Amino acid sequence: MRILILVLCVSVVFLAVLVLVDARGRRAAHAAVRFLPAALLYDAQEGEEAAYRDAEGNGLVWTVLKRLASEQRGQERLVIRRRLLDRTGNLMDPRWGEVAYEHDFALHKYYPLMAPHEPDGLDRRWVWSQILQEPRTLRGKEALCWRVDFLDPALPQGDHEVRAWFHADVAVFGLVEWHHYGRTWTLTSSRRSK
Repeated sequence: MRILILVLCVSVVFLAVLVLVDARGRRAAHAAVRFLPAALLYDAQEGEEAAYRDAEGNGLVWTVLKRLASEQRGQERLVIRRRLLDRTGNLMDPRWGEVAYEHDFALHKYYPLMAPHEPDGLDRRWVWSQILQEPRTLRGKEALCWRVDFLDPALPQGDHEVRAWFHADVAVFGLVEWHHYGRTWTLTSSRRSK
């Protein structure tokens, strides 16, 4: 009888250990598939660049010009240059076609400042409405990307929806493609700094 009780106790302990190990494995697997937007922009270095085109052939290029160290009780910042180009490669607007600004992670978060020439603009923060994984073409191959649906509070009702696809292999903001204010921008090149 004692042997039977001992075997039952060992079995219960063994099963409890299996349940705990499985629960830890599931938590680790769940953590591995989280969307971590901070990891996309926060590791950007000087010289990184991402270029995009829309359906009309216009271009948009983001380049990290400089990484600024955090000051006392402040956040690190990036100096990012945004260039808007027409289909011939010329600046769309002589005054606002090329703008450099300091991207402050605390203030602007991890998404592009779409109107850096309006520093007090409301489009600093897109509001998340949905996050899921979805395949997208990246460098000629299908890649599993994070699709994030946002609301842009700076745009009028009905035009305020933004849909973006992110991947960790893309420089600067990690954007593979996005739909914003009636335009679809698609990644044409991405260069990490060495």
